[in-house]
Amino acid sequence: MVKLVPQSPLGDLDVTVGTVRLREEQIDSIWSLSAGTGGGSALSAALVDQTGLPFPDPGELYEDGDVSTCWTGPQQAFLLGAAPSGAVLAAGVATPQTDAWAVMRLSGADSADVLARLVAVDLRPQRLGPGHVARCQLGHMACILGHLEDGSWRIMVFRSMAKHAAEEIRHAMDGVAARAARPN
Repeated sequence: MVKLVPQSPLGDLDVTVGTVRLREEQIDSIWSLSAGTGGGSALSAALVDQTGLPFPDPGELYEDGDVSTCWTGPQQAFLLGAAPSGAVLAAGVATPQTDAWAVMRLSGADSADVLARLVAVDLRPQRLGPGHVARCQLGHMACILGHLEDGSWRIMVFRSMAKHAAEEIRHAMDGVAARAARPN
């Protein structure tokens, strides 16, 4: 009998170029949540009871250890790092998304410069500072871009586009590092 073994869409990606590091982020559980008939307040209360994190307002991202909630669209959010409790399921609609998404973490002094080559989003801290998230295009790929509290960036793309997204980011990392190494 054939035994199927889950494989990473990014092949355990971990690369550093210049001051920037790109690595795969392993998140074992990703759930899409939306308010049910009880409305957003019931879902948010259930999430707070389970995780200590509320249902995020537009553009918001909340973290507590390995668990986070992030806004992904109108009245829609992701719960990352935990499966929804029975109370969350009763208060809203939840669908598993773990197998649909690839997650990367971009960190380092020039990480915003790398992203600026790929996304049409204002990355300045007063616009997309830590604790905020944006749905955008990474090149031509749909992306959920979160600025985490530690200053790094969480980049979520559809699993089918993971390798291409990593190549695009790596190319931007090379360009930023080359520009920094150029003499004045």
